[in-house]
Amino acid sequence: MSGIKEKIEVRLDELEVLLKNEKYTEAEELLPSITKFTSVLTEEQRDFLGAVKHAVAENLDWTKNRMIKSEGFDNSCLDAK
Repeated sequence: MSGIKEKIEVRLDELEVLLKNEKYTEAEELLPSITKFTSVLTEEQRDFLGAVKHAVAENLDWTKNRMIKSEGFDNSCLDAK
């Protein structure tokens, strides 16, 4: 795996931890350090980031009815806090 892809994976994992711990401000601050690599992100990673942006914007509970990264995302299943 290339260095950039490894950095992306580490940041995606960190992002998910922040969301699970309801640290939405920190998650929002981390997003640009990932989205700047849009050209090398997989479709799955872009979908994940879309779900993250939606959850942060709407202050949604990431742990309730969340979808696992490998399964894809359906934003309609996330409930507002």
